[in-house]
Formats: sequence, C-alpha cells, structure tokens
Amino acid sequence: MQGDINFPSTAATGQIYSFGSTAGSAFSINLAGDITLSDSNLTASYLNITFDGTGNQIITHSAGTISGGTLTVNRPSETAGTAVKLGANFSSRPFTVTAGTLSLEGYNLTSAASSVASGATFQLQGGETVTNAPTLSSGSTVKYNGTSTYTVKDWGYHHLAFDGSGGVFTLGAAESIAGNLTLTNGTFDISGFNLTVTGTFSNAATLRLQGGETTFSVTMDTDSGTVEYDGTSSYTGLKAGNTYYNLTLNGSGGTWTQNATLDVNGALTITAGTLASSANAITLAGNWSNSGTFTHGNNTVTLDGTSQAITGSANTTFYNLTKTVSSADTLTFNNARTATIANNAIFGC
Repeated sequence: MQGDINFPSTAATGQIYSFGSTAGSAFSINLAGDITLSDSNLTASYLNITFDGTGNQIITHSAGTISGGTLTVNRPSETAGTAVKLGANFSSRPFTVTAGTLSLEGYNLTSAASSVASGATFQLQGGETVTNAPTLSSGSTVKYNGTSTYTVKDWGYHHLAFDGSGGVFTLGAAESIAGNLTLTNGTFDISGFNLTVTGTFSNAATLRLQGGETTFSVTMDTDSGTVEYDGTSSYTGLKAGNTYYNLTLNGSGGTWTQNATLDVNGALTITAGTLASSANAITLAGNWSNSGTFTHGNNTVTLDGTSQAITGSANTTFYNLTKTVSSADTLTFNNARTATIANNAIFGC
C-alpha cells in the first residue's frame, strides 16, 4: 500500500476495526506511508503491518488500541537518513525491525520488548522511556542522535553509534560492546566506568574519560576525533594509550603523568589540570595550547607538523623544543604569553 492509513478521531464509542478473529487469521498490510490512530474509542484488532517504504514513515498513535497482530519494519531499500518514526508515545505492540531503522524521535516506547535484527537500526535521542530493552541481535545497531545530555541505556549492544550534534551521552554502567563503536557527532563520556569495544572504534567527535578507569579496552582511532580526559585525581599513564589525533586534558586538579612517549597527530590542548612528562618525549603534529600546567621533566617536545602554533592562556616552559622541517614553514607563538626553553631549541631543515 503506497498511501497512508488513518483511523480518525470520529469513530463511535466502542468502534472496532476487526481485520481477523485470531492471530492466525490476521489481515496483513505492507505500508509505504504513515499510520494514524487517534480515537480512544477505537480498537484495531488482528492487523499485521509491515512498514516497507523507502522514505520517512510516521506512526502517530495518540489514542486507541492496536490489539493482536504484528508490527514489522522491513526496509531493505531505505533511503539514508530516513526511518520509521514515532509521532507520539507508543505502547500497544512491540516492533520487529528486520531491515532499516526504527526511530523513537523522543517519544516513549512502553510496549513489550522489540527486536532488532542484524543490519537493522534502533534509533533514539536518549531521554525516552523504553520500558523493555530491545532484543539486539548480533550485527544490529543502536544509534543515539539527541542534542542534549543523556544517560546511555544499559543494554547489551552489538554496534553502538552516537550522532547528535552538541549531545553528551554518558555511561551509567560499565559497557561491553560486541561490535563497533562509532562517534560521528557529540560527546561520548564513559564517566569512570569500564568500557570494552571488541570491534572497530571510529571517532569523528569526542570520547571523554577520566583516566582512572579499571578497564578501557579499545583500539584507538588515531586519524580523527578528540579524546578528552576530565578526571580530577592523579593518574600515571594515559588510559587510552599514547597515540592520539586530538588530545585534550580538562580536569581541574587532575594530573596526568606520562609513562611513555606521547604522539599526538592533531592538537594537544591543556584546558585545565597538569600534564607531567616525567622525562618522556612528546611529538606533536598540530597546535600546542596550554591554559593549565605543563611540567617538562627535562623532556623533548618535537613539533613535526606544518603551520603550527603555541597558544593558550598560561605560560609554558619547555626543556628541549625541536621543530625540523623539509621546506619553509611557520611556527607562531602567543605574544601575550611567555614560552621559555630551558635547554635546547632546535629549529631548522
């Protein structure tokens, strides 16, 4: 069916739209459009609906009951960025998502547990009430796309994705992700909880951790994205390893002491807290920004990028500072702050 189904708010009291007498004789519809159920006097019984469109499909269930039958999302040719979307809170029936995306759109899902097959996606902003956690098959994806602050639901994820511009998604419990972790927009904050990712970690946004987590088992993405430490204690070594794209330290009172050479392929930013080298070298391809404290520990900082800058609101003392280039390049210092080189400065080709 290419159009919409509308059970209007004009039904008589007790009106029943009966499509079959038992589950075995239920009437089945393949629907490419929307469905609206908006009268509290109305019951649609024994109706199997398969949502199989390629664009957005809206389910508006503001009143009435869908009793019996099944609700299936099966959209193998779904247009990217579209979904079957709730248009109101939904409680009548669980969904079976076999292909494509079911998106809660900020509305509550208080039915029995839905199921999500391999290759299918269950999407939510993050603040919705989901009374029963969905059954997530191996190969399924849960995607959070809200733009506010949320606690990540403690489900058994396979693939987990975050794509909410400005959103902050915070763990409330330790998580073990059997598949991939993908950060496209927003901040994923593990907030001191343990995190294990068995598959691939792709970071185009921000991963935030404190630094004292007991278990952090993730193969890092060092080609993009930011890792931010916001702990307020003292930590030896960096929990996510010693190679990053962008690295930010932003924990007031926190101290992160290196126990190996640090390699940053993007920018190194000390917003708050202390980075102590403990004589371990730092290699940096992007800008250095220090608004906290850097303790050089007689180490060497090597700048190996192009058009780099040393900035920030705090003065910085380096021990050895090296920048060697293969062609003419520029290193810019902040003229409002003092950069001191306590030992050797090597600039050249």
